[in-house]
Amino acid sequence: MAISYLDFIIENEKFENQTAILASQEIEEERFENYLFLLRELNIRVILLFTSEKDEKEKVKIAMKLGIYDLVFGNFYPSEIKKLIDNPKTFKDISKVYKKLYDLKVKKNKKRLIK
Repeated sequence: MAISYLDFIIENEKFENQTAILASQEIEEERFENYLFLLRELNIRVILLFTSEKDEKEKVKIAMKLGIYDLVFGNFYPSEIKKLIDNPKTFKDISKVYKKLYDLKVKKNKKRLIK
């Protein structure tokens, strides 16, 4: 049985409430959702690096479903990661990606939704 660094993070409580920066392609497809869930359960903030939004569409959907909004696509500069660490993304920041992935067409209603 091989143990990877990924396993070490979820098995060691000292990582609780920390930040993990992971390349999505390093996590096997069949373990992806389960692994991210375990990280989130430990209240570990996850920053995910993707090769592209298009090529890893299903993994992006899983990440968003688990409330992971710190998503980086393609090439990046280290300064971009530093900026992301200091300023976590919100749902508002990734809402365009969400709408695109789920082909969601949302229009603002001028009438009040709640009376």
